[in-house]
Amino acid sequence: MSGKRIKRKQTRLLNVYLWISSCFLLSSSPVFSEPLTLHQAIETALQSNLQMVKAEMDADYAQKQVQLEKRAWHPKWQVALHADTEQSKTLTHRDHGSTAGLTPSMVFHSVLGTEINLQATQNMTRGQTPQSHTLWQVTVEQPLLKGLSPKVNKASLISAKHQKKLTKKQQEETQDLVILTVIQHYVNLHTLRQTKQLQVQHLKNQESFQAVMSKKIEMGRMAELDGMMQALYLQRLQSSIQQTDRSLEKMKADLGTLIVVSLSQTEDISPLKSTFDELYPENHYLEKAKHYHLKAIEWDMDYLKQEKAILEDNQLWDLRLKGIFSVGRSHYRFDQDGLDFNPDLHNHARQRNYVGLFLNVPLSKDHRLELAKYQNLSWQHKRRLDYENKMMTLEMQVKNGYDQIAYWASQKNLALRAQMIAQKTLTIEEQKYLAGRSSALEWENAQASELQAAIDVLSTEMGLFLAHAELDYLCGLLHETWHAYV
Repeated sequence: MSGKRIKRKQTRLLNVYLWISSCFLLSSSPVFSEPLTLHQAIETALQSNLQMVKAEMDADYAQKQVQLEKRAWHPKWQVALHADTEQSKTLTHRDHGSTAGLTPSMVFHSVLGTEINLQATQNMTRGQTPQSHTLWQVTVEQPLLKGLSPKVNKASLISAKHQKKLTKKQQEETQDLVILTVIQHYVNLHTLRQTKQLQVQHLKNQESFQAVMSKKIEMGRMAELDGMMQALYLQRLQSSIQQTDRSLEKMKADLGTLIVVSLSQTEDISPLKSTFDELYPENHYLEKAKHYHLKAIEWDMDYLKQEKAILEDNQLWDLRLKGIFSVGRSHYRFDQDGLDFNPDLHNHARQRNYVGLFLNVPLSKDHRLELAKYQNLSWQHKRRLDYENKMMTLEMQVKNGYDQIAYWASQKNLALRAQMIAQKTLTIEEQKYLAGRSSALEWENAQASELQAAIDVLSTEMGLFLAHAELDYLCGLLHETWHAYV
């Protein structure tokens, strides 16, 4: 079976396994009834998320592939059994006989392409002159031009090791992506929970004030229109809370699917940190990002250079030195009169030594080899362009991520100042309204502004939180620094 067919079969089996695993995990996922912390969410996702499961399986497969390629350099044992019938005719008589034998052998390979074959053949011959003899043979074959480089002889192992490094890198990237996605979902869930709490608390305050307004309307100290406007405001507020509830349930379902845990019974989540350590200089993050994102491209470029050397080696003439050294020994011999103890026949030894040069000269070009060289050069050019483009992109992304942290920090300060002003304005408008110096509309606008100011503070805090996490993700640090966010 070809390598491509094996790979497709393994891919199909992996997809079937992941589908069965997803059905099993989703049907038997644990249920959180206590407040869910960000630490619990990330830990659970790293253990159960299907992307992480697939990444770990890919890494295990790449490791086993390397081990399999290394076995090609181990000595190989093999045993062959043979049996045949011979008929020979001479001028004096016709000889019929059968031969059976056992041939164990061991083959060694070196990084310079040397192949050493140690072989021992034990034959038993039956006929008019039955006998038994043993043949010891050593065959040495050494390429002199083509196939002499260690890179050429270890091409499959080099490819497997390269794939192992890439798979390990992809596993880290998957881990970072899963962590960032969990943080984003958790922050959105936290924002919705806090927003709902602000809305519910605001609703309670307004319901209490509505009771006061109702008494004043009954006493004739307030107009009924004010009561109608307050009732409409409460209805809008209740509708907003219902919309927040729907968004909250959807976000809980999304986060539960991500970490393969049911959050249907989770009524609360733990608070998030609101302060962070001072940032390093921007160049620090740029160097980290370059080291993280350009590493795989550098590996590819190095591998393509090795592949180019292998392709150039295949264009050389195939010149080989081959030597065969053998010794045969007959142990005993029988004739028609019985056992012959003639010393000249007993334990008779034969030697056969051979050394030769073999030259294989291709008479036409291998167009497939030419196409492979062209593809190799094309890929090298593409990866160099990818390297340069990634360098420029990373500089812009790191600068933007660094600026986003400064932006959200300033927005948080502005939101806190706006919240303080909104609270004072609400107090003034409430007093003016109760004293009859302003309308209900002005007072309702002040209430809505105070609620929106509180929500804006929450949004800027969460924006700052995500900006830190996204910068660490961009620099490939999130799988190491995520503990600082919990």
